[in-house]
Amino acid sequence: MTASATIGFILFLITKPSCEYNRAMRGWSFPVGRFFGVEVRIHAFFLLLLAMAISLGSFAGSSTGRGLTLWLLLLFAVAVREGARALAAAWGAEVFRHWGMTETGYGGAVDCAFHCGCHLREDELLVEIVDPDTGAPAPAGAVGEVVVSTLRRRGAPLLRYRTGDLARLIEAPCPCGSALRRLVGFAGRVGAGALLPGGDTLTLPRLDEALFALEAVSDFVAVLDRGAPATLTLSIAAPAPVRVAATLAAVRARLAEDPIVGAALRAGALRVEAAFADAVALSSPAKRRLTIREATPCAQRC
Repeated sequence: MTASATIGFILFLITKPSCEYNRAMRGWSFPVGRFFGVEVRIHAFFLLLLAMAISLGSFAGSSTGRGLTLWLLLLFAVAVREGARALAAAWGAEVFRHWGMTETGYGGAVDCAFHCGCHLREDELLVEIVDPDTGAPAPAGAVGEVVVSTLRRRGAPLLRYRTGDLARLIEAPCPCGSALRRLVGFAGRVGAGALLPGGDTLTLPRLDEALFALEAVSDFVAVLDRGAPATLTLSIAAPAPVRVAATLAAVRARLAEDPIVGAALRAGALRVEAAFADAVALSSPAKRRLTIREATPCAQRC
């Protein structure tokens, strides 16, 4: 039996060509080739999304290249998931999702044969879901930040370590019979990036690349307050001998050289405030992130 995958805004994997749903979906898609014996098709709605991305980019005064770049990123994100499903069908191999990170020894949770979420390794890890902004426990079943505590580790234990990952926690038993809780609904990262006026995205890796190129900067914390203009506040950790005005001036100069940050600064859509802070004060029981704060109604009026 030939399996085929549609990469598009509406996703499906044909494992039964006679299925009425699959026949209907196939009628709205176009073949783009074969990959390891699997027919890959793109849904018509995804082509409509391409036209919308380019036209809206032009309407907003941005280059059409930005709209095309956004579309390609969406296509790639969908293609990765659908490609895994297609290969699984073609090769008769089952795909199991996995969640983890260096701090958890990688194997934090893994999918089961029912694919109803990733079962946590609860003999080693205590996992909680909290509000990303306040750190308070999130309501049952709500999406929030994954917080991890290690239970048996003797070296470098973690206590309520904020991973920066967004997901939901399911307490109910899985159809597979396991009572282990499951992580589902992975929704990206906390503070993964902020959209600046003009359509560009400010990310922590971009700030890292700019600021850690300066020998005087040992660490920093970045907070973006949305508004008109947006304000990027930087708390800079630096050795005492280089805690001088010239270092802060170098920080601003490096940011001005960055294509995205510099463009926002020159357009008056962003301003930068930088000050020194003690390295200990910058430490946090969480992964580094770009904190994004929405403007208050008062700030918007003023």
